[in-house]
Amino acid sequence: MSDSHTRSPHLCRRLRRGALLLVLCGIAHVAAAADRAHPRPARIVNGTATSDYPAVGLLANGGQLCSATLIGCSTVLTAAHCICARDAENFAQCQRAGLPDPQQVVFLLQHAMPTAASRVAVNANYAFARGGDLAVVTLASPVTGIAPAAFNRAKKPPLGTAGTIVGFGGTGGDPDPSVSVGIKRSAAIETASCPVAMDDLPPIPAANHLCIRLTAGGDAGTCFGDSGGPLFVDVGAGIAVGGVASGLDGDTMDCLAPVSDFHTDVFRYRNFVAAQLGDDQTEACGDLPPVGAPGTIVRAVEGSLSPDASSFQTTVAVPPGTRVLRAVMNGDLVTPDGFNDFDLFVNYEAPATPLDSRCADDNGVAFGACEIDAPQAGTWHIAVEDIDGVGAFQLTISLFGVPPCAGDCSGDGTVAIDELVRGVTAALNGEVGACPAFDLDGDGVVRIDEVIAGVDDALLGCNGG
Repeated sequence: MSDSHTRSPHLCRRLRRGALLLVLCGIAHVAAAADRAHPRPARIVNGTATSDYPAVGLLANGGQLCSATLIGCSTVLTAAHCICARDAENFAQCQRAGLPDPQQVVFLLQHAMPTAASRVAVNANYAFARGGDLAVVTLASPVTGIAPAAFNRAKKPPLGTAGTIVGFGGTGGDPDPSVSVGIKRSAAIETASCPVAMDDLPPIPAANHLCIRLTAGGDAGTCFGDSGGPLFVDVGAGIAVGGVASGLDGDTMDCLAPVSDFHTDVFRYRNFVAAQLGDDQTEACGDLPPVGAPGTIVRAVEGSLSPDASSFQTTVAVPPGTRVLRAVMNGDLVTPDGFNDFDLFVNYEAPATPLDSRCADDNGVAFGACEIDAPQAGTWHIAVEDIDGVGAFQLTISLFGVPPCAGDCSGDGTVAIDELVRGVTAALNGEVGACPAFDLDGDGVVRIDEVIAGVDDALLGCNGG
């Protein structure tokens, strides 16, 4: 059989930094003869870096890195091959090899603190590239401040369905497609026919999968580390996880050649997912307003670090009464120059440094998270420091439980001119209208003093910040 058409489920490279062991799912190396009969792991190329899709995060299984989606406050959906042992390509082999210690499975989100698992479950129908490549992780404690994503229970998405793929995988290309693993990206795609058999390899069963067709250097697709990530679709019941990234069928390992990604069809295995989800909450997670709702403000920035630019500093104004401040940093884990070690520091009313911080995460890799309960009102400083390596990072700062801002109709923490116009219109009409944020006393009427409060917030920043 030719080397040019191969599939492999779980090629991984072990990376060691001090006591921390990372096994990055799908880091490419040349397929050995024993791997030539197997599909390759899922791979997002040509995607856009994002802090949207707050329910999508990283899943570290003893350090092994995949993408995953929060579908309940304590429930995470990912790929079976992200949970099973590296060489286990079906459920029976996975069971014989043994499931991981749940305490070694950790879920990381851009808007929340890392959360360990209490239980893992693998679909009994799992056979890589045949079907059932799904696993569900139950978290030891529920996530707060994030609304879980729905999963598709309506119908199988037809060919040509528009969708979005999201993941933390690489972008592919020589010399090493592992470059840029760790940055969250998304891309718009359409579902397509699954590939027919190549050489003596069997075709990907369309009954169990959703496929997307890629073209060289053009359309987007998944890459190494995106395994387990979602394919979001809307088949008439709202945006939901329609597929879970499983693998690819193509002729190179660089994620850029003409290939077809295949995603496990969640609708096909909806009963398994629903059984594992059980009665877990799928709407309000805790008492914090979720990301995207009024009362939550998110600031997301991107940057890069190198020996010539070894520190990034930014600030955020925290209004009085804010309940929680979270700062989460994720970045390139590995580059052609080696492994990255970026540290995160948070401080109040003074630059954040390794020697002066209210919170520090110096865990030895390019990820970090800090949470401050009941933060003092004022200016908070957040720093990302380059301890070792070169690469990109994303910094997501989330404020939860922010007191209402007069006239902030969109809930983004600012008052725009069009929002002031809405307030004036509401006051003239003697009703709240389309912007209840002007109704500060909740009496159902917008008065001129409430509009003036909105003008103040527009000029000075919400809550005088």
